[in-house]
Amino acid sequence: MNLLEPFTVNPFYTIVASKENIQFFGYDHKQRMAADPNLALLLPPTIIRWEALFGNIEEYDTDFNLRVGLTKDMNAKMKEFIDKAITIEGLVAYKLHKHSSQYDEFYPRGLTEYHQINQSNSLTLMKRMIDASFKYKTELDDATLTTQFTNLRNDFKTLFDSQKTQKGVVDLSPNDFLEKKVALYDQLYKNMTFILNFYSDDPKKMLAFFDQTIVNYDTHPKAENAPYILDIPANGRAVADISFSVIDTLLLSSHCTHTLSYFFAVTATEAAPTNPHELLGNNEAKVKGILAGAPQNKYLIFLNPSPTEIGKVEISLK
Repeated sequence: MNLLEPFTVNPFYTIVASKENIQFFGYDHKQRMAADPNLALLLPPTIIRWEALFGNIEEYDTDFNLRVGLTKDMNAKMKEFIDKAITIEGLVAYKLHKHSSQYDEFYPRGLTEYHQINQSNSLTLMKRMIDASFKYKTELDDATLTTQFTNLRNDFKTLFDSQKTQKGVVDLSPNDFLEKKVALYDQLYKNMTFILNFYSDDPKKMLAFFDQTIVNYDTHPKAENAPYILDIPANGRAVADISFSVIDTLLLSSHCTHTLSYFFAVTATEAAPTNPHELLGNNEAKVKGILAGAPQNKYLIFLNPSPTEIGKVEISLK
């Protein structure tokens, strides 16, 4: 019976992904099933559960090409920033002395962090360059760097905000989102088993209906890796009750409308740095454990600047 036991467990429960990736994973699956008339009866329940999380699927379909164009423009602007940040590293190293505390305000993890930049941490890294270049404009003998980085960040954020508007996610409480996400995963499991049964003479055909590259899976799920919600009091801070290693990736999903700040620290009471990372409202960030400073940094600390609203973040490891 042990050989059969894995088939009784919903594999979609092991997905570790941002809202955006879950949204596209479900949409892509629907599109693939729609091309097969034999699976027509699976479309209505799938769409119902997808729309409970992400809104009208026809509007998402209409906006899809626009989102693709915006993403291309964002990636181009991000590459422009990366090229600029890497280009001036020699100047910063020469004028401020490589590996000095001043140099570390630009490149606390060397150039690696900029080579591995993604949409979730791009605005934070851009802001770091703006602040550091302004602070040391005299030493660098270049007052234009701040303007250049500010313009890059403004252009990128305009595209970022436009793309975010196009994505359209239903405004759900954290518990509602988790409940409806499970309902979608249950439907995907039903779809998978139906397809396996229908194409029992060629079961591998089922794989064609799920693009597994869109999301990640925890192949060794552990109870301590289950997502949980961290509440950050208004105008306060909170320490995430998690442990992570250099091989982990942390997925941070905001469940509030305002921007939160976060940083990694050696102790739970450590003071916040001058430029903590930003987690924009209703957005996600992926952070590799090695870039978080593991194993020295053991704590993930959130700051909530709102004087009235509680901050909420869903945290998981993969």
